[in-house]
Amino acid sequence: MIVAGQLIAYIVNAVLIHVVAGTTSWRWMLGVAFIPAVMLWVGMLFVPETPRWYAIHGRCSDAEAALRRAREPQQVPQVLHRIEEMARRPHSHEGRSGWVYLRARWVRVLLIIGVGIGVCQQITGINTVIYYAPTILESTGLAARASITASIAIGVVGVLAVTLGMWLVGRVNRRPMLIVGLCGTTTSLLTLALCFLLPSATWRSYLLLGIMLVFVAFQQSSISVVTWLVMSELFPLKIRGFAMGVAVFVLWMVNFAISISFPVITTSVGPTWTFLIFVALGVLAIAFVSTTMPETRGRSLEELEDGFRARYSS
Repeated sequence: MIVAGQLIAYIVNAVLIHVVAGTTSWRWMLGVAFIPAVMLWVGMLFVPETPRWYAIHGRCSDAEAALRRAREPQQVPQVLHRIEEMARRPHSHEGRSGWVYLRARWVRVLLIIGVGIGVCQQITGINTVIYYAPTILESTGLAARASITASIAIGVVGVLAVTLGMWLVGRVNRRPMLIVGLCGTTTSLLTLALCFLLPSATWRSYLLLGIMLVFVAFQQSSISVVTWLVMSELFPLKIRGFAMGVAVFVLWMVNFAISISFPVITTSVGPTWTFLIFVALGVLAIAFVSTTMPETRGRSLEELEDGFRARYSS
């Protein structure tokens, strides 16, 4: 849904820049976002709680109904029993601050891993491409309108890549899928950086667009899908809200820092060195994921919690 929204935004922006005269099209680009915002607010009113939340509040029938929407029928009894057992444990999360749980070493390690995975997604530079694709293409010689129109291709590839990623994630382990994606984006950015050294020409603009599409394909088919999925699978019930809040906050702060500094860095050192910086960050991300990220596929929140308790108990 995120990448579908991005595609719609690209299309709407391209239409507006061709229809609205003068320099006021950006006002319309911001204004029409009011429509999906209201739709999201209304839609959230109908989103169910998680099975574990229902179980904690003694609503077992609702927990079972929620599980049946996401699990195979034969899995429901076993998973429901495990959830109810965990909900009855004396260390229930109710009435305790999330910061209290950081006293346990295994919680601190788990939070660092979750935050790190979120940071790794952002330092690939994906949002520099999503936010500044028209600017990057325009800097290579394409006209402003042509650059915004060409950006629609990024949205199309994003939707197709995520569709592929959603199919793969049920068949491939999370960890190798994320590592392959990081290798693909890092290599794409290295190629992109070197392409800026080529002589200026229209063909170079479209070559850069092609490389950006390859980058987006790797990012959206593996890194983006796996990052949000793993972050939701890592944290056990009692620290889930707190830990996800911290991890997502750091993720968006890194997003903000990269997004606001990208134009400044590009102006200062040029696009080649800017993307080489992202290449170096990509190498660090590969090293982090390879050495710290646990495999979550096929393991419940309760199984992961027991495993981390045993491994990092203080």
